[in-house]
Amino acid sequence: MLLLFSSLALAADPVDLGVLKNSDLKVVQRRLYSQEDRLELGAHLALMPFDLITFTPALQITGGYHLSESVAIEGRLGGGYGFRTAFYNALEVDGTLPEAYRYLASVDANFLWTPVYGKIAVVGKKIIHSDLYLSVGGGVTIQQALIPSDNLADGTGNDPAAYLITPSATFPIALGSHFFLSENAALRLELRDALLIEHRIQTDSTWFRQGLQVSAGISFYGKKKG
Repeated sequence: MLLLFSSLALAADPVDLGVLKNSDLKVVQRRLYSQEDRLELGAHLALMPFDLITFTPALQITGGYHLSESVAIEGRLGGGYGFRTAFYNALEVDGTLPEAYRYLASVDANFLWTPVYGKIAVVGKKIIHSDLYLSVGGGVTIQQALIPSDNLADGTGNDPAAYLITPSATFPIALGSHFFLSENAALRLELRDALLIEHRIQTDSTWFRQGLQVSAGISFYGKKKG
């Protein structure tokens, strides 16, 4: 009996495993997928579903260079088409159409800052590495008027030239994430809001407009230059 109590007491005693060093923490938290000094090329499908006037699918091509693990510069070229929504068609029936424009194309340059790199455990087994980035930039968006111009056509809408095309200065801001599939590829998701300074030709007025969009795509990385 005395031996039994002695064994229980020994089992309950704490075991000193030592102190975890900072060097050990670096090994646990180190970045598995590096982006520094690498080119990133991507293709993305985007939607602009939050506009009452148009519903816009778009294709976007991106190309960028990562100056460090947290800083990158990137160019983006996009093209799409804004379809009239049911709400706009209802306004057309009522004869109260506002002057509105559909998205056709855009080009911009952006600065990306990536403050977060993390790991996600899926079902307690697979580990997915990801990051979180913010981007800001500037560019130009090309749009087309939804209402034909009376000074170019008779208003029937049969003349394609009647629908005026106009450029708008654009200032995008985005929040996004890379989910790394391998050392050379990543799934990329992004929520993007573009502020447009829109010159409306038909009423000769200037408006500020937001273009909120969501996108998903694939990115491919080149080899390090160094």
